[in-house]
Amino acid sequence: MAALSPRRQADVAVAMRRSGLTCPPDGVAAALDRLRHEGCIEKPLHLSDGGILVSVTARGIERLAASTHRHVVAGLMAGAPG
Repeated sequence: MAALSPRRQADVAVAMRRSGLTCPPDGVAAALDRLRHEGCIEKPLHLSDGGILVSVTARGIERLAASTHRHVVAGLMAGAPG
């Protein structure tokens, strides 16, 4: 989701739903803390509706591209209107 965003932003709940991931809120918070500590995302923005918006850093995008999930990003980009 962030790879397709001009600002490299993603709504955590939407990204999780699209990927089929489920996790309790404390697990999401721990995962976001770890990603932030590793330099993959900037400080998450907690929205008034309970959503969480994250900006993925260049390091995070590079890590995604180098992961075994790079085929997912390529498929998303191929299907994006352009």
